[in-house]
Amino acid sequence: MYDTLLSMQKRKPLFWILFIAGITIIAISTFRFPDLDIRFLGIGKHRHFLFHSAIVPLITLRVLKPIRRISFLNVIVTAAAIGFLVGIGVHLFTDVFQTKSVYFPFIGSLIDGTSIDDRLWEGGNSLICFGSAWKAGRQTIHESGSIADSSNSSLIP
Repeated sequence: MYDTLLSMQKRKPLFWILFIAGITIIAISTFRFPDLDIRFLGIGKHRHFLFHSAIVPLITLRVLKPIRRISFLNVIVTAAAIGFLVGIGVHLFTDVFQTKSVYFPFIGSLIDGTSIDDRLWEGGNSLICFGSAWKAGRQTIHESGSIADSSNSSLIP
């Protein structure tokens, strides 16, 4: 696989520049997504578990899976999904170092009087985001290797 990656980098530098730029732009623009819970639910329910978890980006990745099967859209959609996962993963990782608790409906916090559970929740979900982004990226690299090796470079299937 490493040889395939190197050969693709030699042949398709613009591909990699655009892929990484797309991930970076989406990650920067979605970094603040978890804080939308303030806008929708109010400041009292800030750090709502649904917004401060890997649930929404993983659902998005799953919903986009049929679109990813179309060869020329695969890289674009995957870059957007990876950017979303990375943006939220970085946000959750930075929240690990803050003491505000995660809000769970009906129960409030998982364990009252401590923030360890909240930090584990955000840290674990951050790792899930990063791991899912890594997995999606590896799949795209593998699939792009076969696309790059094909002689038909047309965008129309």
